[in-house]
Amino acid sequence: MPLEHVKVRASRAKAVRAPNINEVFQPESQFRNYIFEVCYSAYRQLGSEFREANCDQLGLTNPANYYWDALIVTSGNQALQAETAYTFTGGLVYSAHFIDNLNFTVDYWDINLVDKIGTLPWRRYIQIAWIAAA
Repeated sequence: MPLEHVKVRASRAKAVRAPNINEVFQPESQFRNYIFEVCYSAYRQLGSEFREANCDQLGLTNPANYYWDALIVTSGNQALQAETAYTFTGGLVYSAHFIDNLNFTVDYWDINLVDKIGTLPWRRYIQIAWIAAA
């Protein structure tokens, strides 16, 4: 038989995870942190090739301060829903008949995560706010 040394495997699944108590009911907390102004003249050249054009488009040619004091507020979210993952994995295994215990594998996987539960770092929120303001 020509394919006796080849095995095929596949799996399709759906996984569900509900938010934990902290993700839903964490009380509000606040802290302050300094956020560096990336459009300040000393930092404009340190970013990607798009930073200077983005700063110009926002009208931030040379802000007066190189940082600003931000109030960061975090809390749980009672509107969270369960996250769901639809997965498919598959692969081939070739067991070489000419050398004992030698196997070659090829694997494929696809994961589609819906309604992911997670927290963006506060610095990412600032970037999103700047993009939304543009």
